[in-house]
Parts: sequence; structure tokens; C-alpha cells
Amino acid sequence: MEETKVESTVETVIEDVVSDEETTEVTDITDDTTKKMEELEKQVAEQNVLMEELQKKAKEAEETSFKMLLQSENLTAFEKLFTAKDKQEQLAILKQGINEVLVAHSYVPTDKAQQDAYSKAIETGDVNTAIRNKLSKLFK
Repeated sequence: MEETKVESTVETVIEDVVSDEETTEVTDITDDTTKKMEELEKQVAEQNVLMEELQKKAKEAEETSFKMLLQSENLTAFEKLFTAKDKQEQLAILKQGINEVLVAHSYVPTDKAQQDAYSKAIETGDVNTAIRNKLSKLFK
């Protein structure tokens, strides 16, 4: 009987020790998992900040590219048209831009006076003829 009591006590002690070890292992695993989750959440937050910055930079690059395209096509007068939200404002900008383009490309008449031989020679780069015509007027 004593052996049975001893065996029973030993089994109880072993069960308690095993139970304590399992609890300690589970607690350790839970703590490690919690730390890793916190680290991952920090990394996700940092990545989100970086993504927002990248999106801002991409938007700025797109706007700059569009402005350069408008400049290369001589349409800078219409730049505000693409940012205006009100239809009345868009219409006013469109009218103003069209007027600026029309004025810039309007017909400018050339001088209707006939060119003399000296002016023609200067335009064509013929120096000998230009000098000859100039000197011929002096000795008339």
C-alpha cells in the first residue's frame, strides 16, 4: 500500500511538473508571437508611410510632366483648365486661352515696300553685291 501511495504521489508530482512545463512553454510561445506581431505591425506602418510618400512623389512627377508637355505644345494658357473644378471657371479659362493663342498666332503683315537690291543682297548674304549697290549710290 505504501508503494501505491508513493507511486500515486510520484505520478501527481510528475503531472504537476509536466503541466507547469507545458504552461511555461505556451506562455513563452505566446510572448514570442506577440513580440513578432508588434514588430510586423511596426513594419507595416513604416511601409504605409513610404507608400504614401511614393504616391505623392508620383503625383508630383505626373503634374510636372504634364506641365512640360503643355509648354512644349505652347499651351500653357490652358494649364489652369485642368485644375479648375467649376464649369464657369473652366469656360473663362478656355476663352482666355483661345484668345491668347489667337493673338500669338495672328497674321502680322510684312512691310509692303519693295526691297531694293542692297536689302535683297543682305538677306541672301551676298556681301559683294551689297557693297557694290551701296557704293553705286554714293557715286551717282
